[in-house]
Amino acid sequence: MSVQRCLPQRPLPVGSGSLALGTLGVALFGSPWLPTALPPMVRYFPLFLTVPVGICAILDGINSLLPVRGLDGVPRWRARTGIALGALVVTVPVALLAVGYLMLSHAYAHAY
Repeated sequence: MSVQRCLPQRPLPVGSGSLALGTLGVALFGSPWLPTALPPMVRYFPLFLTVPVGICAILDGINSLLPVRGLDGVPRWRARTGIALGALVVTVPVALLAVGYLMLSHAYAHAY
């Protein structure tokens, strides 16, 4: 009798990387509120990384869910949460850019 057969099989965690990337992306939004003693490059540069980190969280979550499709008993909450956080991290900057564009276009529409 093999040792492998005696040990209970625990399902492997799925999507830990996606959850970590999504959480990192949300945490990067807080970088402008770091202490003012830090140089501005350290405080504001992480904002430029939010969208790429969010896209990586979404792609990693999808790549984690594809191999376990149709399997029962596999916890998928990490991958799904990472995808949701990644979508939030990508959506917020795009929405803010769209609102800013609309506000500026209406402000300068009658200037000419």
